[in-house]
Amino acid sequence: MDLAQQFGSVKLKKAAGGTHDRSAPVVAGYGEASSVEKCKDEVHAVNIENWYSLLKEHTFATEFLDLSMDEARSDALALADLERKIDGLMGAFARDGGAFVRLSTRSPKDAVISGGRLLHEWQVELARQGPEAERDENARLVALIKASTAALKVRSGREALALVKASERSNEDLLLALEFPHQWDMKIIIRQWVEMHPAMEFRGFVCGKKLTALSQYFHMAFFPALAAHKANTIIVQDEIARRIQAFFARHIADLIPLDNYVIDFGIASADDKEAVTALVAEGGGNDHDLGLLVIELNPFGAGADPGLFGWRQDRAVLEGDAPFEFRVREAPFDVKPFVICQWRELIAVPAPQE
Repeated sequence: MDLAQQFGSVKLKKAAGGTHDRSAPVVAGYGEASSVEKCKDEVHAVNIENWYSLLKEHTFATEFLDLSMDEARSDALALADLERKIDGLMGAFARDGGAFVRLSTRSPKDAVISGGRLLHEWQVELARQGPEAERDENARLVALIKASTAALKVRSGREALALVKASERSNEDLLLALEFPHQWDMKIIIRQWVEMHPAMEFRGFVCGKKLTALSQYFHMAFFPALAAHKANTIIVQDEIARRIQAFFARHIADLIPLDNYVIDFGIASADDKEAVTALVAEGGGNDHDLGLLVIELNPFGAGADPGLFGWRQDRAVLEGDAPFEFRVREAPFDVKPFVICQWRELIAVPAPQE
């Protein structure tokens, strides 16, 4: 069995139905090879290896490992060699708190949306938040988001490949890349792990080289730290938008050779309240003081999750024909109908015992 087959039991779908994952690449519905290749080209343009050297000072420390087609087609014995290569590049990352490993195209985040590791991390986070979180569906959701992120942290090549092999996303991307051998350039990406509270991740939209809109990244959750309220006479949302717009204009806009793309930002802080305090502190600080970082880029369009926007109904905003908007969720809502059944059961507050 070759590596592509080992990367999961789910096969690449090009017909109706496709994948429910809303991040690129999306290949469902393309009827011709040229359309699939066009999709692949759009994804390739935002692969991290194409922008890392440009934004190295403003993103996570990263190492790259070429994955040859021979390696991708080799048997299970070759995985041990890949593990050793990853171990060698992971080095200091593993010693300093772990690493995040992905393919050139996408992360294996779907591999940890359920299972024992997620459940353990979720229970740890709930216990850390205290008994009030047990009785609050939004707090339980935030704990799940934090747990699913923590479950992606790896410290060895074996752990990294286990995640990638279990990922439908990685399986799809690898099989798609193998269909175009003349363009093969798949890499394994090893990134330094940086703690980041989910409230401090934001999705930006760039059209015509202009940052047109910003949304909280984990848009189903309500984060009180982001809610519209005054802190030191500065509205938190306005200050976040101002800082990210300035960061983008100063460090990003002129360096990325693309007109349209989706860009994710993060503020390196394990505590959302501490991050907000730093944001609104009198006199503020520079971008590095705040820990502002670029997380990743994605193609601009319906293949990317629009957060609290809609690609159709908010087209004027996203394409820059209406004023810039920054959207955050202002109140919790019942997310259970919109999440997978495993999460639904964990989010629901248990009935009180009689």
